[in-house]
Amino acid sequence: MRGGLLLWTRTACLLTWMCWHPDAVSGQDVPWLSEVTQSPADPVLEQSGRIEPLLEADGRVTASLQQWQVARQQLRQKWLKFLGPMPQPPALDVQTLSTKQVGPVSRQLLEYTGEPGLRVQGYLLVPDAAVRLPSGGGLYRKTSGRGGTASDHECLDR
Repeated sequence: MRGGLLLWTRTACLLTWMCWHPDAVSGQDVPWLSEVTQSPADPVLEQSGRIEPLLEADGRVTASLQQWQVARQQLRQKWLKFLGPMPQPPALDVQTLSTKQVGPVSRQLLEYTGEPGLRVQGYLLVPDAAVRLPSGGGLYRKTSGRGGTASDHECLDR
């Protein structure tokens, strides 16, 4: 209860201070703020990815389904041109760093290439059953074995 009250008190104090000192939190004290938040006066559309509204050549708004279908194809082509071709996926280059038997499951710590120049680690759980079983994948944001709390070590102890 005390932690919740402390957090509430700090939040109330911060909000009160912000109300009495609006200039300190308005962003006006950063001289470069307007420079980075304004669109360029004359952007080069081909490089910016910005597209014009769906207007006909004479400036009228696209109004009919047929006009929209034509405009949609043109819009798609512009977008695909801007995105460019998909890069080839990197070779996974999977390396098994460790294997541990955990009950009826073999747990392998793998390292693989996620993006060019970026190595990623993850666990592969393989059941020891002789029959085919369903599988699933799970992404987990925590790194096991880091930090001082017991919950940070949950995958290592099981």
